[in-house]
Amino acid sequence: MRRRKTSTTTTTTTSTPIVSTVISSAPAPVVKLRGSTLGISAGSLLSLRILDECLALGFGWVRCSYEAGWTETGSISALATMTKEAHARGLKVLHVAQSASHRYDDPLSNSRLASHTVDAVRIANVDAVEVGNEWNHKGPFWTAPDVSIVPPVAQAVVSCQIAGTLRTYYPELPIITPGMSPEADPLNPWTWWPQFLDAAPVAHAGAGWTALGLHPYTYPELATTNPARWNPLRQVTTLLEQSRLRGFPTRIWLTELGAPGFATNAPIIRGVALTEEQQAANYRSYIDEIHLLEAGGVRFDATFFATAFDGDSVTTTVEKGLGLSRSDGTHKPARQVVADFAREPLV
Repeated sequence: MRRRKTSTTTTTTTSTPIVSTVISSAPAPVVKLRGSTLGISAGSLLSLRILDECLALGFGWVRCSYEAGWTETGSISALATMTKEAHARGLKVLHVAQSASHRYDDPLSNSRLASHTVDAVRIANVDAVEVGNEWNHKGPFWTAPDVSIVPPVAQAVVSCQIAGTLRTYYPELPIITPGMSPEADPLNPWTWWPQFLDAAPVAHAGAGWTALGLHPYTYPELATTNPARWNPLRQVTTLLEQSRLRGFPTRIWLTELGAPGFATNAPIIRGVALTEEQQAANYRSYIDEIHLLEAGGVRFDATFFATAFDGDSVTTTVEKGLGLSRSDGTHKPARQVVADFAREPLV
C-alpha cells in the first residue's frame, strides 16, 4: 500500500551567543609580616621543641652555636641535623662561630675555628654566620675572650680571619660581626665598636661583613627610660654613624634580646623584682624603642629573642628565667607581646 507523501518542515533556531565578560581583580598584595625577620636565640641548646616554638610564633629564624672543639658526636654533624629540621619547617639558621675553649689567642685554634665555620655552611647548610659572641665583655667571661688577653685590636684580626675565609667561598652569605653585649664603660658598644673597626681597616674590608651584631639587653630597667650609656638601643644611631664614617655597612642585626621573668621568688636586681609582669614590660619597652628607631629610618634585618623556654640558657640563675614560656610550656605574658610584634606588617 502506497503511503501518501509527507511534507516535512525543518525549523532552524539561531541563537545569539551571550558573551560573559569576567573582570578579575588583581591579586591582593602579599603582606610580609615582621615575624619573617624574628627568631629565637637558642645557643647550644637548640632542640626540636624550640624549632616548633619558632614556627608557632610565626618566626622565620633560629640562632644557635655548635662550637668548634666539642668532643661529643661532632658539632658539625649535630648542627647539620638541626639545620635540616629547621629548613623542613621553613626556618633559617644563624650560626654563631665560637671556639669551645673561648680563648682566641692561639693561631692554630683560630685557624681550626675558621675551617669549622666554613664547614657549618658547606656541610651543615646554615644560612648566616655571626662571628663571635659578646667579645666586648670584661674578662674573664665564659663565652668571650678576656679583653686583657685579646683586646679589640686582636679581636678584629681574629674575626676578620674567620669572616674573610668564609667570604672567599660564599660571596652572598650574611656574615655578622660579634654581637656586642650591653657592657659597661669603657667597653660598651659605642666605645668598643670604633676600636674594633679602626684596629684593622684593611682586614675588615676583605672580610666583607654584612652587618654589625648587637645584644641590646637593658633589664631590669626599661629600654624606654634607661640612659644611653647603659642602653644599646639608644646607641644604635651612633653605632651606625660610626660605621658610615668608616665605610662599613650601615646594617644591623639584633642577635640577642630578652629579659627574665619569674612567677615566684623573683630575684631582685637594683631594686627591681624580675617578675613575669616586669619581663613583659621590658619586652614592650624594647619594641617601643625599635619602633622609634624605625620611624627615624633605621632598619633591623633580624632580631633574635632569648629564649623560648625557661631553662634554655646555660648561664646564670637569673637567665634561667629568660624564657617567653615557662619550662612546662605554659605561656608568660611576654610571649603574647612578642607574638603580637611578629604579626605586624614588615616596614
